[in-house]
Amino acid sequence: MGLTGTVMHEFGLGVRFSVCVAVAGLGVVFAGCGLPPRDTTPLPYHFTQEAFRRDVQREHPPLEIPLNERWYATAGALGITEEGLTWTRGADGGHLAIDVQADAAFYNTLELRMKADTGSVCRVAWLSEHEPELAFEKCPSTSGAIFSDNKFHTYIFRLSRERWFGSLRRLMVSPLELPGAVSIQQVRLAYRPPEAPLRVTLGGVSMEALYGTQPATSFVLPEGAVLEAYAGMLPAAWEMSAKGVVEFQVLAQRGQEAPLMLYRRKMTPGVVAFHHKWLPIYIDLGQFAHQQIRLHLRVNHAGLPQGDYAFWGDPRVFVPRPAPPTPPAKAPVPVFLISCDTLRADHLSCYGYERQTSPELDAFAKRDAVLFENALTPETYTLPAHISMFTGLHSEHHRTTRYTNLAEEVTTLPEMLRGAGYLTAGFTGHNWWLLPERGFAQGMDYYDVPAEAFRHVYRTTDRVQDWLQNHPYPRQFLFFHNYDLHAKLSGEYQLPYDPGDKEYRTFSEEDDGKGLLLDARTRGFHANDMLEAYNDGKITFTPEEHAYILKLYDDCIRLVDESIGDFLRSLQVHGLYDNALIIVTSDHGESHNEHGFYGHFDLFEEIAHVPLLIKFPDNAFAGQRYAEQVTLEDIMPTIQDVLDLPALESSDGVSLLQALHAATPAPATPANEATPTPAPAHPYLFLRRGGKIAVRTNEWKLHWDDPRTPGREALFQLTSDPLEMQDRLEEKPPVLAALEQELASFFDQKRDGWHVQLLNAPPTWSGHLLLTSTAPISSLFYIDENNVATPQPIEHPQTVEIKAAAPWPHLLIRTTEPGAQLQVNLKSDTLFTLAAGQREPIIHVDFSGTLDPAAPDLAKPNLDAIQTAPIIALWYETTAHAGTAAATPTEEQKQQLRALGYVE
Repeated sequence: MGLTGTVMHEFGLGVRFSVCVAVAGLGVVFAGCGLPPRDTTPLPYHFTQEAFRRDVQREHPPLEIPLNERWYATAGALGITEEGLTWTRGADGGHLAIDVQADAAFYNTLELRMKADTGSVCRVAWLSEHEPELAFEKCPSTSGAIFSDNKFHTYIFRLSRERWFGSLRRLMVSPLELPGAVSIQQVRLAYRPPEAPLRVTLGGVSMEALYGTQPATSFVLPEGAVLEAYAGMLPAAWEMSAKGVVEFQVLAQRGQEAPLMLYRRKMTPGVVAFHHKWLPIYIDLGQFAHQQIRLHLRVNHAGLPQGDYAFWGDPRVFVPRPAPPTPPAKAPVPVFLISCDTLRADHLSCYGYERQTSPELDAFAKRDAVLFENALTPETYTLPAHISMFTGLHSEHHRTTRYTNLAEEVTTLPEMLRGAGYLTAGFTGHNWWLLPERGFAQGMDYYDVPAEAFRHVYRTTDRVQDWLQNHPYPRQFLFFHNYDLHAKLSGEYQLPYDPGDKEYRTFSEEDDGKGLLLDARTRGFHANDMLEAYNDGKITFTPEEHAYILKLYDDCIRLVDESIGDFLRSLQVHGLYDNALIIVTSDHGESHNEHGFYGHFDLFEEIAHVPLLIKFPDNAFAGQRYAEQVTLEDIMPTIQDVLDLPALESSDGVSLLQALHAATPAPATPANEATPTPAPAHPYLFLRRGGKIAVRTNEWKLHWDDPRTPGREALFQLTSDPLEMQDRLEEKPPVLAALEQELASFFDQKRDGWHVQLLNAPPTWSGHLLLTSTAPISSLFYIDENNVATPQPIEHPQTVEIKAAAPWPHLLIRTTEPGAQLQVNLKSDTLFTLAAGQREPIIHVDFSGTLDPAAPDLAKPNLDAIQTAPIIALWYETTAHAGTAAATPTEEQKQQLRALGYVE
């Protein structure tokens, strides 16, 4: 009997699914391609995850590109010698090229061994069969740093996975950006197992993706199975032509019968602007229940070049309406993480604030949630603080910075939950610090960021509500971020804080028309630049203006509070509230002139103390308040504990569920009349912002600034001085020594990377150091005499240049690639002893050389055995994980970041 009939629905953001269902779990029975049916598993079947596993296991021999007369140069002199290709670049530029025949699917890196006598950057570009005549400047390409020491080095170029596919036709190399000479000894394409699935972003939505037609996958389908996916095309598809038509097809096949078309859609991105986004696909597979079928995902492009830019977005098969779990099995727990960017805890009514800023959260805390009175952020910075929520790691350990994305090897909260059968989605109100490549898209089925710097909370809420309407599944994780409390950009906003609607001018409306802040505005300062001007001493505010700014901030809290109330009510409508784990928190607070400035670039309590409200399933511990200090790193371990998932081996957080159990007194018995007070979850918490670090207990807090800054320490007793106004350092209370030891110990745990240290230099010594890495530099630290490492800004992503006199700081440099080589150029007016690893020390005035971290003799030298001074020591300590280089912001993005108070 043949397959007949089909049911199809399309839905997505802005398109309502016609059936709203309440469900109790997920499940699917599936089989690998050509294999017998597998057992039932609660996990949805993600095509991208299976493809990634195949890619990791796949091997392919490298393809050597011959160094012969087939190479040609568009300018300059090209020759063939015993060393290989030699090319002299003139003032008119040019590049090298060779026509090749290769399938991009078999390779993902280019290995280039060459030497150069000048320049610092090499660019590699390529053309596919459909792009044979693009100008070199417009070709898909990648680039990396090179060394101009006239010595051979092997450089590894990772090829862009969004533009590296199809049939390769031409390879191009521009090894120098300056006039000079190079010799190329080897060029080859190689395959290295990928670190992560391919992720593609269209219209602000990022998801894992598969390119083109896919191998058939065999399933044994249970009742109620569906296929959900998205169809999308890269910008090149509509930029190259307005005529290209690509058809996405889904077919089902049983045995040897002819495939049945379940879905087909033509996309013409050159004509229809809507086709520039992901287009949703939803197919009911109910007619195939208990049958084994093969599903085919095909892209039909009739040979047109647009087919090279067609992707399937996160195709997955799952069951949205399985039978309820049979006791003693537990009902699935939905997980919702709400982050209110820049929300300070002490401005919520439930934390004791005098204004009624948060009626919705007040009711939530009193009725359903636990309020944690002393929750702290590990870093008062949007990006690393949120990564700590997503990893359970302090920023000192996850190492995500403005220059570095999270390493793929670090397990994130969405990855953990998707591995447990959850659907995962994220929606943010800000883009740059929460971009998908930062690490937030790891494990996300659907990750949505605004195209602009800031998106109003109700615009984000609309997208969240659409997701819930179409995915009312209890086994889901949803991250909901808002940015409305952050100081605003100039342009649309004139006031530094503004809810964007007069309806929410609850507290500040009474001051409108009083002429407040007019002096600043008439002098050209608007929105956040007004606060920056105040911090820089360019303008002053009257007491009434300070109060007005505070009311505006509180208005924004009232706006966010109402939006959270709407979200919580929608969970109730969809049947997702009662058994949910709901977490409401913030990445950092905001100073409102308590310490002479506005913003969040320090570690005072108004910035570091954040709200944390947690509703546990079935309202366990509802209405309680927990007084001991906790941290954002506790969020991930708490979720793991509530869901009975295995804890990760490395975590800086603890389960707050266990902390609450420990804090709940046991019933009094004759044998247990005096129950001991449980130990706090965190006796010490560690905070960071740039070069500033701090350690905190429930009673004391020690601040420690950049080691080059005078007056680096300050000590406050929080129990008697919660606003941190009275420095107790000079009194040297007994607790000080323990705090200093804990602080130094925590921030001295990891020393992997390149070290440069000056020892025994006379006060008259001076020198010039230039370090260049083959991979972008992710972190630069100064290490002081107490061995505390404090981060410093990076001026250039691949070089460190220092012109310094003694005393010279001990430098620690980390790169995004653990094996990156380091070129050293060091000059001095007087002799110095260079101790490069454990090699024989050499006396120099001028040194230039390249160091390879793989060399066994680059471990830390025995400095005590060196007699001549001054000594410049260079060594390398093995890197654990490094992450990837963050994108460089455009000039427009830099302006936005400056206007928001960030320093690029």
